[in-house]
Amino acid sequence: MIFLQEKVFFDGPFGKICGVLHKVDDKKEIAIVVHGFRSNKETGAKNVSEELNKIGINALRIDLDNMGESELDFLTKVNIPNYIKQIEASMDYCKGLGYENISLIGTSYGGLAVFAVALSHPEIKRLVLRAPVVDYKELSLKEYGKEKLAEFKEQGFVEYYSGAGDLYKVTFDYIKSCYPYSMYERAKDVAIPTLIIQGDKDEDVDPLAAKRAVKCFPNAKLHTVKGAGHNLGVNGNFSEAHKVLVDFFK
Repeated sequence: MIFLQEKVFFDGPFGKICGVLHKVDDKKEIAIVVHGFRSNKETGAKNVSEELNKIGINALRIDLDNMGESELDFLTKVNIPNYIKQIEASMDYCKGLGYENISLIGTSYGGLAVFAVALSHPEIKRLVLRAPVVDYKELSLKEYGKEKLAEFKEQGFVEYYSGAGDLYKVTFDYIKSCYPYSMYERAKDVAIPTLIIQGDKDEDVDPLAAKRAVKCFPNAKLHTVKGAGHNLGVNGNFSEAHKVLVDFFK
């Protein structure tokens, strides 16, 4: 078995896309691993890719934007339609390398992004949604409230603070563009085998949303990790979430 991790750059619609290609086998199968909002390929996506490598699955973990090393500008270009284009360009890159069976794995906001891609790509082999954003209108109303959302819409940007206390102003379009991609409304159109992994102590997305959403898919199952938060770990232990993921691929 080959074990290779190689940083790669390839053309996307907004400039270069950066990823790390994990090649472990000469099989024609690969999973594209997509991070969440304000994250990048070096966080949970790295761990997921390495877990897949252990069972002989190739992986490509990508930066959606310049919160990592890709050239899409996070503050002005972050939205689901643009992320769809980034993921589709990554799929084309994988096809150019000779991979015929492509699966998508997305975490949180990245889960919504890969779901949106799956709506127009029934050839995707498997779809994994890790603590996904299920319906952004529902989530944003809960997080901000109607008055604050109206204020964001009027000013044209959303203010938030990073964990380090840095203030960011992201175009309001990142919220508005999510509305057409509600899993409640559109999951019926995704027949791809789908796995949803959700922590029951998640404080960033509503765990009950995943329970409602899984019923909307024709071919999906939900695994709830008891005691896990948004990162799907229980006291720093990610073994259950990783096991259900690799079992799905086996």
